Amino acid sequence: EAKVTEILIGYVKALMEQAGKVPADKAERFKDACIYLCIAMAVRGETAREGVTVINQNVNVLDFFSSLVAPALGAEPLSQHSVLRASCLKFITVFRTQLPREQVGAILPAVCRHIASESAVVHTYSAICVEKLISVRDRNGNGARSMLRYDPPSMKASLLQMVQPILQIIAENKGIPMNEYLMRTVARSFSFLKEHGAETGLQTLGPLSAILVAMSANPSNPVFNHNLFEAIASIVKVCVPTQPDAVEAALLPAFGQVLERNVADFLPYTFQILGLLLDATPSVKPLYQELFARLLTLELWRAQANVPGLIRLLRAYFCKHQAFAE
Repeated sequence: EAKVTEILIGYVKALMEQAGKVPADKAERFKDACIYLCIAMAVRGETAREGVTVINQNVNVLDFFSSLVAPALGAEPLSQHSVLRASCLKFITVFRTQLPREQVGAILPAVCRHIASESAVVHTYSAICVEKLISVRDRNGNGARSMLRYDPPSMKASLLQMVQPILQIIAENKGIPMNEYLMRTVARSFSFLKEHGAETGLQTLGPLSAILVAMSANPSNPVFNHNLFEAIASIVKVCVPTQPDAVEAALLPAFGQVLERNVADFLPYTFQILGLLLDATPSVKPLYQELFARLLTLELWRAQANVPGLIRLLRAYFCKHQAFAE
């Protein structure tokens, strides 16, 4: 292995020398080949959850990151060298466990700003990279990966700057329609930030509701839909205890349309979130009163997917029975 690695490192050095002798637009393919070779050399074991778990000790991943990946991601303008940028984002995603917190923290703003790229590949890789980074866990004293490496305060600014561009891409149907990776990043970001993302989360419920209504006309991507509701639920859990009226104002009209259209794919999620809203509401809204009789119809209970949400929502009704009696 050491001998093969030595030979491949020689090729990498030769490619980098070539990249230094040609214009930037031509150097891109040489640098991209270097990243491909580095990943091929270094990875000896990996999992979908943790990324690389075993690396080739003869490959200096951190040096490669500092000399090629970080400068490429920080280069201007953002619209150039999309292939190289995508490969750099993939590199960080693959080696997310090996890269030190300090280096990742320094490059994170550059990673996040790539969400604004016109290239669907680049902004998708940017979203995936961020979502994987905030999931990185370090080992505790027992050797189990139980401690999140990154804390919400240090990641807050970079994560929240991605939300608006992501929602704009989805709403305007740019790039990949119903891009599940983008919506998953929104969901995981608010789940990670918790109360640190409350203010932006509340502002985000309006655009998410608009996307929900649009998707309800043709819910063709179940993974995207799941991530959409996960994003809404993550925000609701944080915001509804302190601002129930504002949360209801943003969501109840959209949920009303889902119920009116009887969108089967959305009903299980809608019932669950309505249960959260009803638990926290200071005053029972007309939608809850109109919905109660429908909850008792056999048709809804025949769909097994509806049952957990229906039970959750009925429990909320029982807890609020005095409000309905009035």
